[in-house]
Parts: sequence; structure tokens; C-alpha cells
Amino acid sequence: MDEQLAGWSDPAARLREALQKDEFTLYCQPILALRGEQRYPMAEVLVRMRAEEAALLPPGEFLPVFEHYGMMPQLDRWVLRHVVEQLARGSRIPRFTINVWGQTLQDTTFPAFAAAQLRAAGVAMDAVMFEIDESDVLARLEAAARFGSAMKAFGGGLLIDGFCRRSVSFAPFKTLRLDYVKVDGSVIRKLLASEPAQTK
Repeated sequence: MDEQLAGWSDPAARLREALQKDEFTLYCQPILALRGEQRYPMAEVLVRMRAEEAALLPPGEFLPVFEHYGMMPQLDRWVLRHVVEQLARGSRIPRFTINVWGQTLQDTTFPAFAAAQLRAAGVAMDAVMFEIDESDVLARLEAAARFGSAMKAFGGGLLIDGFCRRSVSFAPFKTLRLDYVKVDGSVIRKLLASEPAQTK
């Protein structure tokens, strides 16, 4: 935390100010379809924070601070709101995945907020998919199940990130009705040369 907090006399206040003043920039990482007419059916949304000198801070420099102060739900709301605004204006990519943090899984008001944002903008409910890291699901199974059920109730999609990163667990599949699974890169890179990776 020390490096991230350097120069911020009141980190929580600085983060609240950044949210109020929209001091973030969104990027998207297109996901290529192996078949079908739509070459890029979806894209993952990435967030960067603008520093005072107009440089962009990488996630590792500000996300740990948000997490330390329990403010990840506020950031996730900011990202969702701006993604929905982009979809409402029109987008060549019809669907976006948004990373949702463990703290947000425990925020029981977030699913209703997401549904309200999409309805108000006239955006299809399945235009946004919520991406959850496997480690967050395993650490918060009950909260993840509640979150997933609420999201599915209004038509939102769910995706697990980091599957097989640490160990093979099928708990997320039992807890959530997943649409997609993102297998960790460490498995994919070894797929052709490692028998254990093929077994997974």
C-alpha cells in the first residue's frame, strides 16, 4: 500500500474526488470469436485512472487503494454506468464484460443498481456480462451465489475469470449459472505440451 498512497494525504477523499470528477478512462480488449458472423462479439472493459500530470495510472497503482478502503463497489458502479452510456450511444461491439470485485459481490444493492442503469438507458440486459474472479467466488461462495442469482433474475450474464489458476474447483459451477469460463493463461500456454494441463 505504501507506494500507492505516496503523495495522497487523504487517499479515501482522493478516490471519492476522482469518482465525482470522472478521472478515469475506459479501454476495451476485444474478444475474438473463432467462428460465426460477428468477429468481435464482446470485449472486456479495462479501467485506468488519470493522475494529476495527465498520465494514466495502471490498475496496480490505484485498485489496491480502492480495495483497502472498501470502495470497490463505488468504482464498479462508475464503470458500469459509463459502459451503459457507451452502449446507449451505439457500439460496434454489442456486449461488454465488466470485472466485478469481491467487495461488490457482498453489496446486495449492486444488482438492482445494474438493472436500473440498463433499463433507464434502454440497453438490453444481456449487453453487459459481469466477470468475477474465481478466487473471489471461492472466498465468498454465499455472497457470490446471491449475486449471481440476482443478476440472472434480470437477464445479466456471468463469466468466471482465472479458472484453474490455483487449483481445480467446480464450486463456481455449482454456485453460479455461468455463461462463460475464462481458463487461466497458465493452463492455456501449457495445453499442447503438458499432460496435466490437458487433464484439467
